[in-house]
Amino acid sequence: MLASWTVAKLMGVWHIMRQGLKTGPTNWGSEGMDADMTAIRDPRDRLGEMRREHSARCADYLRASGPATIAAIAEAVGLSKPTVKDRLVDLMEVDVVTDAGPEYSGGAGRPASWFSFNPSVAHVIGLDLGQHVERLAIVDLGGTVHHAESRQVDPSVSADQRLENARQWVQRARDSVSTPLGQWAGIGVSLPGPITQAGSLRDPAAFQEWVGQAVLPRLTDAFDAPVLAVHDLEAALLAEHRMGAARGVDTFVLPVLWHDIAAGIQIDGSIYGGARRSEGEPYHLRRVREASRRTEWSTVDDIRALIASAAVDPAAKESLDAFADTAAEQIAMLLLVIDPELVLLHGPLVDDELLVKTVAQRVRHHAGRQDIEIDVSRFRQSSSLIGAALAVLEEASDRLIGPGLRPIDVVWDAWSVPLSRAG
Repeated sequence: MLASWTVAKLMGVWHIMRQGLKTGPTNWGSEGMDADMTAIRDPRDRLGEMRREHSARCADYLRASGPATIAAIAEAVGLSKPTVKDRLVDLMEVDVVTDAGPEYSGGAGRPASWFSFNPSVAHVIGLDLGQHVERLAIVDLGGTVHHAESRQVDPSVSADQRLENARQWVQRARDSVSTPLGQWAGIGVSLPGPITQAGSLRDPAAFQEWVGQAVLPRLTDAFDAPVLAVHDLEAALLAEHRMGAARGVDTFVLPVLWHDIAAGIQIDGSIYGGARRSEGEPYHLRRVREASRRTEWSTVDDIRALIASAAVDPAAKESLDAFADTAAEQIAMLLLVIDPELVLLHGPLVDDELLVKTVAQRVRHHAGRQDIEIDVSRFRQSSSLIGAALAVLEEASDRLIGPGLRPIDVVWDAWSVPLSRAG
């Protein structure tokens, strides 16, 4: 679960900063929120903070447990039946809860009314703006995915043009969904680089023109909804911890399988970004010893070509072995410092089972430990998309309904990748 958030006004947009995390800010921007969307949000409105909290408890129970009567809700959330009834009226006024009608039990007396959480009152969008591939998902407040797709992008296109293309793509995707989606409550944008405490992008794999510039105003201008911006590795950490291969694991690392290892780190349940977040990823080691190999290892396709040729070409096998050993040595250095419960290899190359097994064996060799648990990310390249959707879904739910709602998973069954072992 994400930690608590504090709201502060920064550069004319809302900037939300996580408290108690060493990662610095994940960025949230919005301008001109719809009054209907904030009817339960403002502590100065007619509900007040206590009424909003009670409303959230009722909505949370209905979202998690399904339709229920006032008596069942009151017993579950620890409120009186008159209070629950009043809060349900408040929630129905903003369409968060619907009256499911009476249910006859066959006994004497007036039948009890049942109430349901309305997930279609609003929707959020997860958007992963990767270096070569973009992904998006449209999710309602119940966590159901109504639309998901991905597309290749030309990395030579300018950052501003890519953003405009993404804006149009998101609009087309929203227009293509036939089921009612309700209001657009927010968009979570995963970016291929760290976001500094000042809200600027640093050392990204794409969007180089934005380096050192504030990201939020650009994203907020592009999308007609509140915007949450997050580093793609942090988003992947969230997805794998909440729903994926690291579920139930408090301390783990998520290294991208490459010759220069960048890794996301979670320690004791909190994402870790280092004491000086503005310096880049919490762990990114650039090797110089293998500099002569870089022309052989320039792209993912280069490595895949080596994998395809290694069985018959000794030079390709030697180069691939050097690549695996370089990656493994860097991951082992990380393990000796962090001592995680789990290593989740991540990135496009984890689909090659032989390469993953080779790297896992060499990590154990370099670390001098055979008991290290090594796996691959469950959602592969979709991890950052899912994490962005989870983050914006949680924030939108808290903003629209009230504080204290339990985080829910995105229902990703139709799109999930089976969990496989690294060996």
